[in-house]
This record gives sequence, structure tokens and C-alpha cells, in this order.
Amino acid sequence: RRVGYAGAATFNGVPGILRNASFNRDFPSCFSLPNLLCVGGAGRDGSDVSFGSFGPQVTVYANSVDVDSLVPGGDIMALSGTSMAAPHVTNIAAKLVALQPSLSPIEIIRLIRDGADVSTDGQRHLVNPRKCYSLLMQSQSCPRQPCS
Repeated sequence: RRVGYAGAATFNGVPGILRNASFNRDFPSCFSLPNLLCVGGAGRDGSDVSFGSFGPQVTVYANSVDVDSLVPGGDIMALSGTSMAAPHVTNIAAKLVALQPSLSPIEIIRLIRDGADVSTDGQRHLVNPRKCYSLLMQSQSCPRQPCS
């Protein structure tokens, strides 16, 4: 069974073309692999963020602004950045596998991608956990029900 990977689309701080994840040669986000899910950062409302990446390599976007994060020493701090977006999607993937352990990485990516909402400007596909779980329930006999 192949391992899936959710990577954050990184941004090196230069505006314009270098925010495009397909132009940038950041690893692993520049790869085009069936088991790679590239996650871009967005605002809580799905809006563009100045540090976010975009382009055809970015599969979905998740909140990357003021995300509660555990820091050394056990404290919680609100952090922002594309690295804050990938854990949202990893969490969804883990819950999908908990509900249906036989899912392949490609099936997980399809559920996350197909369950995403299109932003109001049509530019981003924003993760929607409830829709992902609903698609799983509709697509096969799932032995477990998701928590709300």
C-alpha cells in the first residue's frame, strides 16, 4: 500500500510569480504524483493570503491564519502560514481512514478534492470536512458514522 502525503505549498516571501507552486521548485509541492496532495493556505473565510501559494499543483486550500498551534514547552500560540493549512487536511484524511481503513491514498485525495467548496471568486477549492465524510458515506458501505 502506497503512502499518501499532504504537503504544504511553500512560499519564499517573494510576491508574484514565485507564489505559483508550479513555477517554484519547492519539494514536495512541485511534484505531480497521484498520492501527493498539495495544500495551499487561505484565510478563515477562504480569501487569498499574502503568504499563500497557488497554481495547478495546489489541490485544496485550508485555513492558515491564526491557527492554534502547540509550541515547545506545551504552550498554545496562534500561528499563520501555509504550514498551518496542511494539518487541517491531514486531520480530514486521518478521519476518513478511521471511518474506512481500506481507502487508498488516491481515494482519500479524491474525497478531499471532491468534497471541497469553490471560493466565491472561483479561484480556490476550500476543504469542507463534512462534505468529505458525506461523500464517503454515499460512495460505499462505511461501517462507522463520522462524529459531528
